[in-house]
Formats: sequence, structure tokens, C-alpha cells
Amino acid sequence: MTRPVLIFRNITLDLEFNNMAGFTELELKELIIGTIYEDDKFELEKLLTDMRAWFNGSKFSGSSPYKIYNPQLVLSFLSLYQTKLEYPRDITDNNVTSDWKKISNILMKLPQKERDSIIEEVYINEMIKSGLSTQFNLEMPYTVTDAISILFYNGLLTIEEEKYGIVNFVIPNYVIKNIYWEYLRSVYELEHKIGFNLKEMGDIFVQMASEGQISLLVEEVGNIMEPLRNYDYQNFTESPKMIVISILSLNKMFIIDSEKEVSTGRVDLLLTKYDPYDSKYQFLLEFKYIKLKDEKLKFKTEDGKTETKYENVKRGHRPTQ
Repeated sequence: MTRPVLIFRNITLDLEFNNMAGFTELELKELIIGTIYEDDKFELEKLLTDMRAWFNGSKFSGSSPYKIYNPQLVLSFLSLYQTKLEYPRDITDNNVTSDWKKISNILMKLPQKERDSIIEEVYINEMIKSGLSTQFNLEMPYTVTDAISILFYNGLLTIEEEKYGIVNFVIPNYVIKNIYWEYLRSVYELEHKIGFNLKEMGDIFVQMASEGQISLLVEEVGNIMEPLRNYDYQNFTESPKMIVISILSLNKMFIIDSEKEVSTGRVDLLLTKYDPYDSKYQFLLEFKYIKLKDEKLKFKTEDGKTETKYENVKRGHRPTQ
């Protein structure tokens, strides 16, 4: 009796299969129209624009011109949205955001310097260049390329473009960014014994939403950075920008955009209001280094009329509005 020959083929990167694991833009639009859409009940194009930023972005083939929507995130969001045709207070899916532990498990096998280099590129630049491993040998050393590839296979990074065998990986969408923010908070809590508690930091968000001020946020960042002084800011996780994002992402009041492209270039952090919350203000934050001898840092509000000074800035850098 002849034994059958089994031939396996990895189709992950094949163009013709790119759309198998999610919804295309057209499929999502047809899904909404065919289920919950009613004339004049809500703005379809606005809904699609927001969902594009929150749930779209996955691409498995460098040759594909299309990005696809995460089906779990889409269906979870629409199931909540359809009840009152209002955005839920949290656009993330708890079943997905718990995946920060996957990031930890994928990176923990690397030396800390290499772990930090990956997260710094992904977190700050929201893009990292690498090769792509298509098979893994447990007898060989675990490499940075292996870790990045596994992040990709788990949907935590996706292909932006590929040239000459070098892949530009990016974070697929806003919800996946939240997973990285959860991971970074766990790093702070475990390695630096720093706690992030929404109840204790609630006054920060009240001040921002009702008064348009960030003095409590600046004060909290300073309190967190003080015990980190011995590290001399050599590690990216001690960056004030990382700390600010870790604080702000505790509350879902703002949509957080890092390195947002605008007409004049990029901005460090852009905080826009999320519909279910009643914040009166939105924020654009820029981060600047100041020398130790500097004693003051000035900033102006959006209308250009109000100027505030933070006295006795000790070291490092502070967020400015």
C-alpha cells in the first residue's frame, strides 16, 4: 500500500488569500447597510471613517493594495452600536486588549536591550523595519527578526510595504495600539514598581476636560519620573512621552494620536474628543528637552491668549501644550 504524500504550503503571504482573515471596506459597508442602517438615523460615512481608524489596517501581503478590518473588533463594536446607534464608551474589546500578555511572552526571550529597541521603534515611530521569518528552529538562537515576525503572525503588527526583502511593519489600528499601551504599563508596574490607577489620577482628566489645563498631568509625570532619576533616562520607557501616553490611555475620553501627520509635519501627541464623553477641550502636546539650568517652561493655549509657566523644572523634559 502506497502511503500518501502530504504537501504543505504556507499561504499567509500570498496575495490571493490576503482578504480571507477579515472584512474589506466594501464588505463592511455592505454589512452595515444590510443590518443596522436606516436613512437619517446616523451618518454612514462618519461611522465608516471612524471604524477605518479604529479597526482597519491589517495586510498580510506586501503586494496587496487593500487593508482589511479585524472581524472580531468590527462585530463586537457594531453589536454595541446598534442598540442606541451611539458609540460605546469603550471602543476596545476586552478579549483583544488582554493580548498585551502575548507581547510580553513574545519579547521576554530577548535581552532587555533588544526588547526595548523593538518597543521603542513600534511605540514612538509606529513602524519597524525587519526581515520576516517563515519558519522557526528551536535549536537556533531566538532573534529580533523572529520576535517581530511572531508579532506579525499574531496580528500585533502588519505589513505596510515590502521592498527588496525588507518589510516595513506597522501597528494595524488604534485598538492594537491600546494593547501596546497596556503592555508598557505592565513594564512600569513590574520593573519600576510604578502604579497607574484611574481612580487616583481622576483629577487629571477632570481638569483637562473641564478647564483645558494640564498642570496636574505635568505634576504626575514629574512624580513618576523622580524615582527614575538613577536610570539617567537611558531607557526609552523613562521617556515622559511614554509616561504621558500610559496615563492618558487609562481613560477613554480622548483618542490618542502619536506622531500625527499634519500639514506642517508631525505632532508629538494629538488628543481628540471621543463622542461618548463630554470633554470641552482637545489637546496638542509637544515634548521638548530643556537644560538643567533652565528654570521655566512656557506654553500657550490654542487661542494664544493664555501663557503659563512651570517653575523650577529640574531635569529631563516636560510636556507643553
